[in-house]
Amino acid sequence: MAHPPDDSSHQGDRAPPRVLVVDDTPANRDVLSRRVQREGYLAETAENGREALEKLRAGPFDLVLLDVQMPEMDGPQLLEVLRTARSCSRCSARIPNSRIFR
Repeated sequence: MAHPPDDSSHQGDRAPPRVLVVDDTPANRDVLSRRVQREGYLAETAENGREALEKLRAGPFDLVLLDVQMPEMDGPQLLEVLRTARSCSRCSARIPNSRIFR
């Protein structure tokens, strides 16, 4: 995982980038969020697409990591909502490759 850009001369006292980890499996959420935090990012979690939408509406995130298959709203459905509603106008949403868990 790449480290956040080291541009301290331009960031001043800005907080590290925020990452939202969305997965219905608690162990996956835990592994991904700890990995993200070790890399210097702030991590929050959601267990499905609907919960992720609530968190995205409450505050901005720089990156959203999504599971593909989840109850209520899966990753591809959430991506479609984000595209059409522009709920994630300044963030990037990705579905991680399963190799990250190895």
